[in-house]
Amino acid sequence: MNKRDYLEKRKEIQQDCADKLEALDKVFVMFGGTPVGADANEAAASGNEWAFEVSKREAVRLALSKLPVGIFTTKDVRVALDRDYAEYSKRIDDNQISAIVSWLASKGQISIHTRKYGSAPAKYEKKAAPEETMKAKAG
Repeated sequence: MNKRDYLEKRKEIQQDCADKLEALDKVFVMFGGTPVGADANEAAASGNEWAFEVSKREAVRLALSKLPVGIFTTKDVRVALDRDYAEYSKRIDDNQISAIVSWLASKGQISIHTRKYGSAPAKYEKKAAPEETMKAKAG
């Protein structure tokens, strides 16, 4: 191998690596991440960056607070986000809402009314506030 062959191969490998890193960064941004490195600012400027004072989890909690006590699905959460928190809603995709609602259920902050079955969505239920529980026991 001479120097020319070496330099050509090196350039080819660098370009291949740069292409793969760019693709990885794009996928990471799609999932709400902020990539590191030289292209991080470009990826963040793509419009999927979360630049709010509250977390996505807190934004979903805010939307849940707007729902009446009862049974709901992640689509109901999306509607509440769109209606009451449009700026947050633009930056949270449906899969993220589903993951957050599922996480809230796993932590006992909401309860699962009906598990997902086939194409039927999971149904969740807000837990009654402690004051409402006390009123029900007293009355």
